[in-house]
Amino acid sequence: AYACHIGLIARFVVLSLQERSTPVLRWLDACMAAAAIMAVGSFAFALPALWTAALVLLLVATVPCVPLVYRQAVRRGHAMERLLLVVGMAAILAGVHDLLRVRLGVFSGATLTLTPHAMFAFVVVLAAYCLSLLHRGVGLRT
Repeated sequence: AYACHIGLIARFVVLSLQERSTPVLRWLDACMAAAAIMAVGSFAFALPALWTAALVLLLVATVPCVPLVYRQAVRRGHAMERLLLVVGMAAILAGVHDLLRVRLGVFSGATLTLTPHAMFAFVVVLAAYCLSLLHRGVGLRT
């Protein structure tokens, strides 16, 4: 589903910074699967509230990942991992903004979605992070 990108961002960030993250990853996978099923049901049966519930589920699933990832990024101390944390958190916050202000119209609503911009920043940092890992893996300085 379209909205699973928020869950996938959280999953990637958790995977990259956590050594023992199996329960968290299972939680994220289960929530993304449920959200995908809810999204299909929403469009198949013309129930927009089900789509909104799927978006809420994804955000509820990803927000608790932030403290776990923060702890690991600060403990490891690599600048690239901290940057990955920042853009991952920005993507989740953009998702919260889009859900509350654009989808639900809370606080007088908004029309500009922020998630595409946050996704672009995440992809750029993701590429830099992968290159950083490659350089560390072959013994080059970063």
